[in-house]
Amino acid sequence: MKPKLYGTDRLDEYTGDGSAGLIAEVWPDFADLFRREMSVYHAHRDVFEPHFALAETAGKITGFSLLMESMMTTDLLTMAWVAVHPEHRRQGIGRDLIGLCRDEARRRAKPLVLTTSVPQFYQKLGFRIIGEYDPARNHFLLTMA
Repeated sequence: MKPKLYGTDRLDEYTGDGSAGLIAEVWPDFADLFRREMSVYHAHRDVFEPHFALAETAGKITGFSLLMESMMTTDLLTMAWVAVHPEHRRQGIGRDLIGLCRDEARRRAKPLVLTTSVPQFYQKLGFRIIGEYDPARNHFLLTMA
């Protein structure tokens, strides 16, 4: 079954706890951090201008990513929390979610950056490494090419 893909600026209206449940399955150690961050993004929408990209399959959130104003500067967007449920991987959902975020970044006419420990995945989608972010954890900083 092909997932329904959509973008929204109000995560709570569409998913309830579905996205937090997905994060808990993908990154169990980060579920509480995710919930806290999402509450901050909702409480301060005017600052972060969040855009949530979601994939839904049979009524369940199977993919998620977040685009937001960077905490470093107001002329840059950051993509974070890109996750696809393990049972739904290798179907193009991650690529499609990132595509929704890239489209929103283009609409806003701002550069997009992200940090990751799997730069090769993003490089296949047109991103390029611009530096090391956390060498001890093998994280890299990437931007759209």
